[in-house]
Amino acid sequence: DERTQLMGQIDANISFKEFFNLTDNFFQKEWLGPKRYKLYKEGQFDFDKFFDPKGRLYTLDELRELDERTFKILGL
Repeated sequence: DERTQLMGQIDANISFKEFFNLTDNFFQKEWLGPKRYKLYKEGQFDFDKFFDPKGRLYTLDELRELDERTFKILGL
């Protein structure tokens, strides 16, 4: 069970991406927000695609500009 793995301490050497991949759907949806979560789960957006080269989270408008086709397919 994924939640069991997340109880207690987490290795300091784990990246946020690795941690995020261990979390449950509830946490992922809360952290990404409902539209980014839909892109992540249904649009096959890789976690890294949500961030610019400086590590800043892209806005939904910025993501739409980068991949308008996926937004249209998902009706976002």
